[in-house]
Amino acid sequence: MENLSKWPLTKKGKAIMTPEQVELRALIDELFVEFGEVAKKRGIVLKANLKTKIVLHVDRVYLYAIMKNILSNAIQFTPRGGKVTLYVHKKSEVVALSVANTSEQLISEEQDQDAYMDNDEIYGKGSQLIYQFTELSGGEVVVRHEEQGGSIFTIYLPAYRGTLA
Repeated sequence: MENLSKWPLTKKGKAIMTPEQVELRALIDELFVEFGEVAKKRGIVLKANLKTKIVLHVDRVYLYAIMKNILSNAIQFTPRGGKVTLYVHKKSEVVALSVANTSEQLISEEQDQDAYMDNDEIYGKGSQLIYQFTELSGGEVVVRHEEQGGSIFTIYLPAYRGTLA
């Protein structure tokens, strides 16, 4: 919850966004260091599929909180011996970050419903955080539950269009 200090302001419509150039490989590497040991202890393979350099112009704190929450849920709901994969695709002006797992679900149906509830509680509202932060970043969220098991949680964000520093 350390990256959520801005969240109460988003609930009041006073979000403070600090967009910057965020190179996805560096952010993903940081997240995988954070979750690598937990995944390993649980016998879960953690993979990233990012073939090219992709830069977003977003608030890094928000993006980190979004991805941290999604990966945390994916690991939590993936059984021993399963796999969590982060796919990154860029098409035109949009970047899709998808987290897929090999379990019954990535988030429960109840958590998915909670994402749309207007509630001032922070705890237990990870999905709500993901939806709000993604919307504030100019993106959208799509959750797909696969019939054969597992889920895919995708956030779509605008790609950086300026000159890279």
